[in-house]
Amino acid sequence: MQIIYKDEYGVSLYWGASTHPANIGDTVIIEDEEYRVKSRIFSPIKDEIIIVMTQGSVRTPVSETASDAGRLNQVNSAIMQTNKRIDATEKKNRALNEQLVSVRKHINQRIRQDKKDSE
Repeated sequence: MQIIYKDEYGVSLYWGASTHPANIGDTVIIEDEEYRVKSRIFSPIKDEIIIVMTQGSVRTPVSETASDAGRLNQVNSAIMQTNKRIDATEKKNRALNEQLVSVRKHINQRIRQDKKDSE
């Protein structure tokens, strides 16, 4: 069986016959460089296994602890409070703008009325 080791960009790093191909998550050293196995592709027709590797760290799922859940709740609460403050500020700004428009209309009406009276 032919084993082909490729990096995540498709560049072949090593190929040859082997009876023990690397599993996902294993560390493989090729030419003094360390790689982590990202995935394995088996092709029975060609009788080969393609092992895709990466030099970056492969993230493993981490179980959520009580302190993480508490921190997540605090972050969510802070986001909600910030959104409420933003909404309240936007409402105040809209109300002030409406008042400003109303005052301008009133002033303009007075100016027009004064011009008509003076003519």
